[in-house]
Amino acid sequence: MDKQQLINISIEIPDVKDHVILRLETINKEVSIVTTVDGIPDKEFKSGSNELKVELKGTPDKEILNSISIYEAENDERVFIGQVEFIKQSEEYLKSRFNFSMKNGYLVLNRCTFNLSQPPDPFDNSEESIMIAGEQEKERIMELFEKIDPEYSKLFGETIHPLTKADIITKYIWRIFSDSGPSDLIDGKKLGLFERLNIIHTEGGTVQCSGTRDLFIELFSLFEPEVKSRKCDVFRYYPPIKNLVVNSHSLLELFIDEKWVAYDPFVRVYFTNKQDDLLSIEQIFKARKDNTLKDIEVTHIETVVEKRQDFNPENNPFDPYGYNYFSTFGYIKYTRLNLILYEELLANTENCIEEGNYNDASANISFVLDRNERDLNMLNDLSVILILSNNLDEAVLKLNYILTIDPENETAKENLKYIADIQSSDKS
Repeated sequence: MDKQQLINISIEIPDVKDHVILRLETINKEVSIVTTVDGIPDKEFKSGSNELKVELKGTPDKEILNSISIYEAENDERVFIGQVEFIKQSEEYLKSRFNFSMKNGYLVLNRCTFNLSQPPDPFDNSEESIMIAGEQEKERIMELFEKIDPEYSKLFGETIHPLTKADIITKYIWRIFSDSGPSDLIDGKKLGLFERLNIIHTEGGTVQCSGTRDLFIELFSLFEPEVKSRKCDVFRYYPPIKNLVVNSHSLLELFIDEKWVAYDPFVRVYFTNKQDDLLSIEQIFKARKDNTLKDIEVTHIETVVEKRQDFNPENNPFDPYGYNYFSTFGYIKYTRLNLILYEELLANTENCIEEGNYNDASANISFVLDRNERDLNMLNDLSVILILSNNLDEAVLKLNYILTIDPENETAKENLKYIADIQSSDKS
């Protein structure tokens, strides 16, 4: 049996940001540890412990590759056991490269020859509710489409195959991107779909694979609400390790022609077999496992961005020293999507207010504001609940906030006048 197959490694990132702890479960002898930084030898030390604390190096101006090679002494010879690599992206580097704030930066697990923990089941399922934009927001999004290319908006009025519509949306997204990556302009913000698209288009906001996937799902569901979709996240290593970014990717599946179909708007591809049948994530996962990736055909969606070239099945996705697109398909997490139509939610909220059911109305409002904190309809509805509950001071704060977003908002102005009349009446 290969030496490295005898070794399991677990990785812990302690609070001390410049160190990792490697736990080698089956090492009984003294080992040598050799570290390199961007390919340059750094340190060599020995340890007889299964717990190794290793310092990682980084610089403010660029990302740094830290490689840790572990050897075991055998008959006075040094026998290679395995290697693990970390990419250190400093807080300063992320700010200068992406204009993104992340305390202590990112630590990325790159390549690892050791056997990490294996999942009990290669698939995981969860559920998430997403909101489909209302008609007013849809009109604003269509205006953005027309600014980029009038041909896009024309196609949405026609009956076309869902996959063709998916390709149109992907092309549109990549026409407005200036770059991809994390961004303080979007990450961690409660922004509606139009606002995110507009920030990307006009202010240079960026998103990564998961953000691109989420934009796509919301746009696709807006124009094709009858076609189901679900999120898929794939991981090279399991389980995800706290405070450590592992080799992973985010894409989705569309339910087309009575089957789930893998679709990747970030890499701009989908997949078929030799018979031209569209493939699911599970079929790709199985092909990786069965070493039949050569039978998969990759269809590239023509966009303004160059095609990705890392689909060569000759690059073994199990090779710890190599990488291709399919390397991350070691563990799959599905997220079922519960689509909530904004217009229905708004109507239900206002009905609840009329009936005095403020609890359900408030739950609806919180659901929307958690996804778009500047939603004027829900902010006005919240102010009405506050007025009816006699929380006038708080209602005034909410209404003034609305006027900072939309100084001409008539509903907010009328409600402020109503409050002023009540307070004036009370004084008299």
